[in-house]
Amino acid sequence: MNNQTRLTGAFCAFIFCITGAAIGQLRHLPQQNAGNVRRRNTTKTVIALTPELKAKLDKAGRLEDIALAALRAGNYEEAEANARQSFSVDVGSGFSQMVLGEALYSQGKDEEALQVYKQMADAGSDDTRQLARYSLLSLKAGQWAQAAAAYNKALLTFTPYNRGDDAALHSEFGHFSPSVPKPHELETALHIMLGNDYDAHAPEWRFPVGVTGLSEYKKALTLSPHSAAVMLFYGRGFEKMNRTAEAKAAFAKAVQLGDKDVKAAAQKAMR
Repeated sequence: MNNQTRLTGAFCAFIFCITGAAIGQLRHLPQQNAGNVRRRNTTKTVIALTPELKAKLDKAGRLEDIALAALRAGNYEEAEANARQSFSVDVGSGFSQMVLGEALYSQGKDEEALQVYKQMADAGSDDTRQLARYSLLSLKAGQWAQAAAAYNKALLTFTPYNRGDDAALHSEFGHFSPSVPKPHELETALHIMLGNDYDAHAPEWRFPVGVTGLSEYKKALTLSPHSAAVMLFYGRGFEKMNRTAEAKAAFAKAVQLGDKDVKAAAQKAMR
């Protein structure tokens, strides 16, 4: 995100769809459709882009750039520090919040990361990765209802990079009831979801650095070794890495284990 882009977007937001009376009342949520500004109330106010405000946005933009570069390089402590600074300057920047959540998650700071992802979810984020992380961290914290609700919402925007695989996930790991804990199954589903997310993104947007879809699918397979859906996505992980023989073996296993939805997807993948 360069400073010119940030300032241009900020100017348009302030002139045409500002809500509240100060920068701290804006929330630029890092949703899958980037650039959305979610209104926190219905009172519209035009705020002049003063030199002081321009300088504040410019400083926040520079800090965001540094934080993102550090995140991509795997320097998570540096990314965390700069994201926190940026967020303190431009209170409510969803981009800074996203980078902060990624940095904390990548360092294994689960409690702090959970709070960041909770804030984004409470603000209305529908980003699949953020919701899946929120669900997984909630599950680890023993907050089943919260974990189930976050997963169910993530399922609404889940888009497998191979079209048609969504039916396979739904067939085994569909909606979870907030009142009926199934932590083993939910954790399996979340690793599938996160694995797909890594594979669907360009390398520079895969965090933590070095993680692959396959590594997430392996976690799911350890939890549920006889799941046809897991085996299908496990094959997708090999397929993404051009390990054709291993992919076909996994798809063949998915055909043996699966119901009609998984079987159909696995048979198609083997062609």
